[in-house]
Amino acid sequence: QVLTLFPYTTLFRSRAQRAHTARVLLITTGLPLAEVAFAAGFGSIRSFNDTVRAVYAATPSALRAERRGRDRDPRGRSDGSPGDPRPLELSLRLAFRRPFHPSNVFGHLAATAVPGVEEWREGAYRRTLRLPHGPGFVALAPRADHVAATVHLSDPRDLTPVIGRCRRLLDLDADPVAVDAALSADPVLAPLVALAPGRRVPRTVDGDEFALRAVLGQQVSTAAARTHAARLVARYGEPVSDPAGGLTHLFPAAEALTDLPPDALAAPGSRLATLTGLAAALSA
Repeated sequence: QVLTLFPYTTLFRSRAQRAHTARVLLITTGLPLAEVAFAAGFGSIRSFNDTVRAVYAATPSALRAERRGRDRDPRGRSDGSPGDPRPLELSLRLAFRRPFHPSNVFGHLAATAVPGVEEWREGAYRRTLRLPHGPGFVALAPRADHVAATVHLSDPRDLTPVIGRCRRLLDLDADPVAVDAALSADPVLAPLVALAPGRRVPRTVDGDEFALRAVLGQQVSTAAARTHAARLVARYGEPVSDPAGGLTHLFPAAEALTDLPPDALAAPGSRLATLTGLAAALSA
């Protein structure tokens, strides 16, 4: 029964996610309905209309009506209208199943943040993102019943990938009740789980970056790993313009690290060879 039901459950969740993305674009941007449909990941206008009606019991036009009467943002942010060259800024609520203990995951991200790519500012973790249609930025801040996300996109089609990557980064799709129940069966772990239920495992927004940073962080302190990564970022990362300031680069693509000179990394030659070998494998 599980094997039979799983594909349908996955399909429903995928459709619901596309519908949610479409609703965000409908009520926060001026994109035409057809562009909203394809930016949200729908393959046709018909499937867009049918799915939105099924999920929200309303037509896309009715959802778009929620936007009427709103003034353009006084700070001059883009509303996603065609021809507007400014980045599109959106505010989202990332839901999670309670309990959620954010200190370990956000603490880890703050402690390992690579200068230029990541930062902790005013209670939020901020970072750059390499997306299919251009660079992006996201700020994530824990709240009582959700994670607040502020996203800057070069192209609205990247909204769905950003949501998925942020949820993966914070492990928001984990089942904390099942996890805590399993860990609490161990008498040594049980009191630790009771002290801080709902812990998540920090993950990643980019698999290649995660692998390369794992090599940089081997057998060195967290501070040294950040220093190594920051040096590569400044030299080989792609410069970007952060709307809020503070972030300067995308983490280097694997292709940029396949042929590093000996002075690129203040580390043993074997580690440099491992890094370039991994980068070559990833780029291939």
